[in-house]
Amino acid sequence: TWDLEEQGVDIMHTAFRWITCLMVREFPVAGCIRLWDTLIAESSLAAGNHRSALNSVCGSAGFEALLLYFSATFTAYFGARLRQMDFEEITLFLQKMPTDDFGESDVEVLLGEAYVLKSLFQQAPSHLQQQSPDSAAAAGPTGP
Repeated sequence: TWDLEEQGVDIMHTAFRWITCLMVREFPVAGCIRLWDTLIAESSLAAGNHRSALNSVCGSAGFEALLLYFSATFTAYFGARLRQMDFEEITLFLQKMPTDDFGESDVEVLLGEAYVLKSLFQQAPSHLQQQSPDSAAAAGPTGP
């Protein structure tokens, strides 16, 4: 399989910028507003769920989780292009993503995919742990 680490790309550098800037550099204003609206709504929903279940306030949990999965779907959206690039091209591409023409509907598609991932995996945090090559080989092949 191909991944960014094989190309020597530190995706954490890019992801850090995406998350700390809340994707403002990556999308036009309408796309950012759509993203932020969903993230705020998700944090409000998470706060309501945590209040009733735990009798405490933990509103950022939904915001953070959805933003993490959104970043993953955003990267995957450009996966085919990224696979055709070398280190230098990937680095330049990640610094200036071609999203000037992204509209609300494009962001909505990515949000939908992010929400599906969040729904499937949020309660199974072990998928976020990085496997060492030895433990992955010991686990054997996955799938047919």
